[in-house]
Amino acid sequence: MKTVRLTMAEAVGLVKEGDQVIFGEGDPQPMAFIRELLGRGVKGLNLVTKGGSLNIDLMVGAGAAASVESCGMGLGSFGRNAPNFVRWLKAGRFKAKDNT
Repeated sequence: MKTVRLTMAEAVGLVKEGDQVIFGEGDPQPMAFIRELLGRGVKGLNLVTKGGSLNIDLMVGAGAAASVESCGMGLGSFGRNAPNFVRWLKAGRFKAKDNT
């Protein structure tokens, strides 16, 4: 199998509007990737995670998410709901899909 190495900018450049982006559960989350992605202004992403946290909340708050599929959202040890997720969900600005 051939090894492929990309810079962060090259990897983020592969993500296009309408793509599905899947995140694992727990920490660490790929925050540098997320910041680079948000900096490029990519919108309309379909985000999938087992348990969303700050990673998904930032992407929703930046307007990058068309949908979020998760079994839960929260900021873990900070003990509160993800504020962007809750605000944008109530406003109907993206679709939430329950995958429990």
